[in-house]
Amino acid sequence: MKTINWSKAFGGAITGWICAAFGVAVAVGGGAAFDWTSGTRTIVATVFGVFGCLLGGFRSGLLERAAPLSNGAAAGVLTAVPLSLVGLVQDPGRILGVLFAALLGASIGAFGGMVSNGSSRAR
Repeated sequence: MKTINWSKAFGGAITGWICAAFGVAVAVGGGAAFDWTSGTRTIVATVFGVFGCLLGGFRSGLLERAAPLSNGAAAGVLTAVPLSLVGLVQDPGRILGVLFAALLGASIGAFGGMVSNGSSRAR
């Protein structure tokens, strides 16, 4: 038995990317419509990115019931790293930010997988 099923983790990451893309759209649209500062736009995009990691881990845990935590963590990493690469393109000196985002995404995704595991037991 494989601990991480990459197709299920990727399926969870797609959910995370949808949520994160919505956050980026809200940040860009809110910045244009309401003249938000760059700090406000960053906070909005970050909050949606965190929710994306959580939802991605949750969905990945639902897709792979045998190992929800490891698949949730993988989905969180797959969600967080592309978002952190945007920051790396803007400032190449933030290479450790990618590592931090991967660890944070894995933690939040594993929590989402844990919640999905609890929801499957409740049924």
